[in-house]
Amino acid sequence: MLRNKNGSAYLYAMLAMLVLLTVSMAFMQITTLNSNISSKQLHKLQSFYVAEAGIEEALVYIKQHPEFKGIVPTMTMEIGTNQVNVTSSENHNIKLTSIGFVNDSKYTLQAIAEVKNSKGFTSHALTAYGCGSDLESVFDNNSMVEGDYLINHKYTINNHAKLNGVHFTDEVLEFPEFDSDWYNNTGRELPDKIIYGNASENDFKTGEKYYYVNGDLNFTSKTNLILDNVIIEVKGNILIAGNIEVEGIVFVTDNDINVANKTELKNIVMVGNNITFNNNIDANNILLYSNGKIKFDNTLNLTGVVIARQNIEISNNSTINGNVICKYLSMDNHSKIIIDDSYNIPILPSELGTISVSLISYK
Repeated sequence: MLRNKNGSAYLYAMLAMLVLLTVSMAFMQITTLNSNISSKQLHKLQSFYVAEAGIEEALVYIKQHPEFKGIVPTMTMEIGTNQVNVTSSENHNIKLTSIGFVNDSKYTLQAIAEVKNSKGFTSHALTAYGCGSDLESVFDNNSMVEGDYLINHKYTINNHAKLNGVHFTDEVLEFPEFDSDWYNNTGRELPDKIIYGNASENDFKTGEKYYYVNGDLNFTSKTNLILDNVIIEVKGNILIAGNIEVEGIVFVTDNDINVANKTELKNIVMVGNNITFNNNIDANNILLYSNGKIKFDNTLNLTGVVIARQNIEISNNSTINGNVICKYLSMDNHSKIIIDDSYNIPILPSELGTISVSLISYK
């Protein structure tokens, strides 16, 4: 009888342990499941905040690059990353699609924003900001300015030249100063590739977005170079000449730039010291920024914005459709400046006007 009691007690103990083990395992599974659910919920919430931060960062970027369309340089946060795509929307607005990534979770936000440009410097066909009795702008020999113009100093009109617009003055106005890297919208702080010595067209077909040339740049081999939003920074001088088509490049140098001999340029930014265009140049969607002077001669057709810290010379059937900003200038022999804001320059610094970006809708 005692043996039977002992056996029953043993059986009850085993059953109790089995029940406790089952309950414990179920509790652990529930705890793990709740933990996984909590983690997923947390990551989902975090991905929302990362996407939201992407929208805010994109608005700041667009204010600096109001004409930008495409993927905004990716912002990496401590908890995740985001990707924001900017496209055109109705009524000249822009659409921002931001995706936030945190571990395996992602969240997509969309926003519509309005970009307003008060024009500023680009509200006039010509802005000759320089002041002083020693400065004089000259319009001679059938040259013409079509559109309002701002000139802060003495100017003379000779030999059938015409200024067709309202004359403004603003003696407080100074040369527009930009951020040191205003031309860089690639999101890269350092070059992807360094070329030692001089370089030609064939050196830039390797797919990088940011090149540095430790020498001169010579595009003279009649080989077209069509790129998209690529920076070529050059230590020496830049020469582009001779029946060549060049597109989608930002050229930067502290030295001189010379473009000549039936060259076609499209979607180009040039930053340099003295800049010269000569002999049948066709340039569309162009921004020129000179820390010295600019000279246009012999049949130029340019659409865009031209900026020179010193003077600009325009002569011999050269036409600029857009805006000219300089200290003072001379125009001669059927040259023209015609106000036109239909250009779509890859980079247009916000300092040229007052840019505002505001959200219209958000979801």
